Amino acid sequence: VWCMQCFNGLVALGCANGRLEVWCQNGELRCLHVDGTNVGIVKLKTCGEYIVCARLNGVLETFQIQTDYGNAATLHGQLYSRRSVIDDHFESDYATRWRLVRLNWARAHQQPITILEASADGSRVVTGSQDHCIKVWRLEVLTPVFSLHGHCGPITALFIDNAYPCSASGSGSQDGMLCMWDLSSGTCVYSLQAHDGSVSLLTYTSSYVISLGADDKLCVWERFQGHLLNTLSLTRVALCGSLSMLNDRLLVTSRQGSLVVWDVRTGES
Repeated sequence: VWCMQCFNGLVALGCANGRLEVWCQNGELRCLHVDGTNVGIVKLKTCGEYIVCARLNGVLETFQIQTDYGNAATLHGQLYSRRSVIDDHFESDYATRWRLVRLNWARAHQQPITILEASADGSRVVTGSQDHCIKVWRLEVLTPVFSLHGHCGPITALFIDNAYPCSASGSGSQDGMLCMWDLSSGTCVYSLQAHDGSVSLLTYTSSYVISLGADDKLCVWERFQGHLLNTLSLTRVALCGSLSMLNDRLLVTSRQGSLVVWDVRTGES
């Protein structure tokens, strides 16, 4: 298993052998898709009624769970209140058989996709790749909207602002660059050299962008013009694998055996 996504009491799994599997909470395999290429699935995202998959060869796909009668079933509602099929060779005595249907696919990138994010309204999907490029996709038909060029290294981190789902995004790359984007026009608002090493993690508030780099530094940036406000030096003991904002001011990181709450405005713990 290379990736997984939880949604509505189900778990979607992307496997190294190219299988897409959907499991329920009690450990039963509800449905699966095998395309025969054996190209592994590296990223998964659920968006409304769609399951979006990114494969190792740069292919992007959308799937939908449907009944054998061809009626589209959304990922919400009565679909999951009924007992379903375990796979394409077994049909439950209590309900119609379900299956995963591939709706669309596109050669999104020439190299593996490293980032897959979706807007809060489910209308757009954003991919980042080892080819240094970020692309914005119209989810329903899986067609490209913009190609965003501003990085000189593989894309390592990305966020879409949930408050402005189709307009604001930030990205980081292996060469330490941080870019802010206007997704409504496909333009780069600003770019800056954020770290001496790779940008490992990004998070944001309405006023700040916070980046964690391989140089053991956590940087707080003014969101709209990119001014550096604070730099927090983290030791190897304090280096964390995730960042979480409690509110517009307080950031939580991890230290060995404990958590640290930072005031991003003052830089104090």
